Amino acid sequence: LQCVVALCIRFYNNALKQKKISGRLSINELENAMIRIIKIVQAHEYSNELNASKHSKPIPTNSDDNVIRVGGRLRNSLVEYNLKFPIIFPQNSPLTKLIIRNEHLKQLHAGPHTLLATIRQKYWIINGKTIVKAVFHQTDKTKTGVEINKTATLHKLFEDSMFLRQFLFCFSSPVRKR
Repeated sequence: LQCVVALCIRFYNNALKQKKISGRLSINELENAMIRIIKIVQAHEYSNELNASKHSKPIPTNSDDNVIRVGGRLRNSLVEYNLKFPIIFPQNSPLTKLIIRNEHLKQLHAGPHTLLATIRQKYWIINGKTIVKAVFHQTDKTKTGVEINKTATLHKLFEDSMFLRQFLFCFSSPVRKR
């Protein structure tokens, strides 16, 4: 999703400018695409709060990109900006589930507590513990089917006698003693 949005933004910018950008997407383009996606999700999910804030006290965004972020006592700490002010995400957004699944794959199928800790380095999901556990258990069910297929493939490899002979030759060579 992030790459598709980044390519759409690049296409739009190339249509307006004489100097065309081509090639691979840069990190800056991907980050700008993610910021735009986050703004759309926050505008959709928190529209009542944003409309109420226009008439009264504005919601603090704590950044130049106008993304709603968490504020607090970490304001004076020496940690990274995203750790001080994580981006607020709604619980029921499809983007939230995509972020959780993506982080689950990045962390090599880590458990729900580790997954939540790594997600909270950049994002703050409302009721994060429950949604992370739910998405974790959904992806865990599909993961077991893949593992069964991997072990079946491994058994097929060992059934092949040529592979077995090469395997035994490589790993059962005698060890020399001095």
